Amino acid sequence: VGFFAAVFVLLCPTHDSSHYWVVCSSVTLSFALYLASLLATIVALSPCSNSGKIGWYSLSALLFLLSLFNYEIFMPLAAVNIVVALYFSATGRLAVLEGPSKLTAVKLVALSSLPSIATMVLPVVALIFYLKLIVPSISSASMRAIHFDIFVFLNTVLKGIELNTPISFCHFVFARAQEGLDGLSRSGYIAIFAITAITVAAVGWLRQGEALKAADIDAKLPVTIAGVPLIALGLFTVVVSYTIFGLCPDYPPTYMTLFNRINTGASFGLVLLFSGVFSLPLSKYRWLRAIQQYSLVVSSAVFAMVFTLADVGLSKPWIASWVTQKHIQRKLTEEFQGLPKDASLLLLNCPRYVMWAPVYDGVWDFQNTVRIFLGRKDVNAGVVSERLVLSKDGVKDISHGIECGAYPFRSLYLLAAPDCSSLRADTPEKFVKFVERDGMGFGLRQQAVNGWKLEAARLAR
Repeated sequence: VGFFAAVFVLLCPTHDSSHYWVVCSSVTLSFALYLASLLATIVALSPCSNSGKIGWYSLSALLFLLSLFNYEIFMPLAAVNIVVALYFSATGRLAVLEGPSKLTAVKLVALSSLPSIATMVLPVVALIFYLKLIVPSISSASMRAIHFDIFVFLNTVLKGIELNTPISFCHFVFARAQEGLDGLSRSGYIAIFAITAITVAAVGWLRQGEALKAADIDAKLPVTIAGVPLIALGLFTVVVSYTIFGLCPDYPPTYMTLFNRINTGASFGLVLLFSGVFSLPLSKYRWLRAIQQYSLVVSSAVFAMVFTLADVGLSKPWIASWVTQKHIQRKLTEEFQGLPKDASLLLLNCPRYVMWAPVYDGVWDFQNTVRIFLGRKDVNAGVVSERLVLSKDGVKDISHGIECGAYPFRSLYLLAAPDCSSLRADTPEKFVKFVERDGMGFGLRQQAVNGWKLEAARLAR
């Protein structure tokens, strides 16, 4: 069941941006750190010495802190750790205590869960302190406006739940799987068959081992979450995972790849739900247990095949983006080694996105590409887009009122894709001329160019 869960989360196409954008958008790293924190919490709840418990609780807090500071997307899942601790404590206490009042039992459960609660709350407090007091003193551009609007909050959570209902989920996944089948090569069919076969073989083999090791697992961890409680935990995880996005109207839940990283927590909730179904206690009914085991293997095959096909369909724009980036990088090393000191370079006539896959969107990605491939830190670089504002001395990249980059005409060059020729734009008029002649191939709005033309004419007077 654990292997099935890992395959499900890794291949789930509803958060495919975390598959393809793993370096720039480090959701996967934060998710791994969170899962390690949850594991440390569970180990701390198992029978061990007090010193051992302190060590595991401290490790859980540290891992969760690292997860939040890397990317705060999984902050709401602190509630999952707390619920797990309360469940473990409640199950253990109510099983061993004889005759206490319900109030006494509740108090004991709450007290024994305090360490787990503290390991989740303290990292959250540390992150809030950092965001509210330290980040504003460094850069206002790093801050995201947060305000609580009950209607935005509820709409966000309800939309997230809707995306994970069977009809919406299956419609999206199978539509993307059909796109993956379109034009699939023979080697692609072989790869998908191999992934499915390996998954089925591993799940079947490990499922047999689970039955043999069940007694040993029970001895080490007297309380486990399985069956109906795990299904309930999965549903709770799906709901709570979207709550953080309800604090900002800019991130509505969506299947759109560029923003669907917000579905990662929900996919974890879904796999908890499925794991609960496959771990329902059916030992009294031999035929049901056999159906359950076979259904796990069959489900693994279906999910592995369909999810992989869907990921293939979603990957096509990412592949096109990668090919485009490699072409630009190769031309950089071939044609632009001789740029003068402190030069500015703007990428022209290159798509900023291929559908949902980013190519080069601005200073935040193209500048580092230029500096890495030219081996120079003095070059400033950006992308020609509607964000640019002309002045007498140069152009500036301004996003939401914040200056992201400045490129003076005295040292400004344009890299005009696809042949990547070098154009010297040392005046506003030349800049507009080159953009009109060589830069209108990929959706640059004519309205923005007309505005630049009027500004250039005004500056020439």
